[in-house]
Amino acid sequence: VIITRGKLVVKCSTAVFHEKSQRILLKGKPVAELKKNQMSGDKMILTLVGEELQNISFSGNARGDFFGNVRDSLKRASNEKYHVEGDSLFMKFKEESLQLMDIYRNGLATYYKEKTPDKVNDMKGEYLRLNFIEEKIDNAIVAGNAQSLYYHFDKGKYKGENQAAGDTI
Repeated sequence: VIITRGKLVVKCSTAVFHEKSQRILLKGKPVAELKKNQMSGDKMILTLVGEELQNISFSGNARGDFFGNVRDSLKRASNEKYHVEGDSLFMKFKEESLQLMDIYRNGLATYYKEKTPDKVNDMKGEYLRLNFIEEKIDNAIVAGNAQSLYYHFDKGKYKGENQAAGDTI
């Protein structure tokens, strides 16, 4: 099965559309590609409002790889790579732009800039919520055996790292 909605392409072996709820249940190695981002899991549910993607949820071995192009304060281009994984993953969209992401059970989120691939920021916990603005992480909440490692840069220069651990970060 191949489903295309705007820039979203979904592939799987079985899909069932529930017209009343505007949900599509996908099984059989479902993979979703949106722009250059890729997400997968054992089972996927797409929720639509008309033709517009509202949200995607994955259960079982959920994971995603996301890429971003940003400019720093000096207008220099930089590529970023995000990776997330957990038992379940929920993503909310508006006009095909990611607004928020919830990661449940054994959650992991990593992020690094192309120019510094040896400085991988990460967050781990039983629950993670990532809020996005213009497809970049704006803020994050990590709960349940929470751990984080963040590399600090100022004007492109490495300044140090922050490590945190506790129930909630």
